[in-house]
Amino acid sequence: MNSIVIRQAITEDEIREVFSIRKEVFVTEQGMFQGSDVDENDSNSIYLIAQSNGTIVGTVRAFPVDGNSWIGGRLAVRKNFRGSRAGFFLVQEAVKLVKSKKGRRFSANIQEKNINFFKKLGWIPVGNVFDHMGYPHQIMEVDLNA
Repeated sequence: MNSIVIRQAITEDEIREVFSIRKEVFVTEQGMFQGSDVDENDSNSIYLIAQSNGTIVGTVRAFPVDGNSWIGGRLAVRKNFRGSRAGFFLVQEAVKLVKSKKGRRFSANIQEKNINFFKKLGWIPVGNVFDHMGYPHQIMEVDLNA
């Protein structure tokens, strides 16, 4: 099995690949968005990428809401790498990133089908499941002091 390396996307080519993977997953595969999933939070986001043998296979973003709170999202891994633990490592690294930025709160809107995945990583549900873009979602948070 290929090893997965997680790091921050830096170059324009890496950022383009982030958006390409997101489009592949959220627009083409899931049909959640029409044409593009780009939103107002992208300009303020830090992007992490998962690489396998130098090829970008997944991504996640995190962005500050205020001095203490951060939101994660757009976790996307190419279909043929979903068994590689790339998503697991991306979420772990996003938590480390927010901690390094002195964040006190880190939350995300998680698709309902991924709740158990996040629970295994120590995230807890907050509130009730709600509809977002036609899909059931759950707000989840992770304890940054753990």
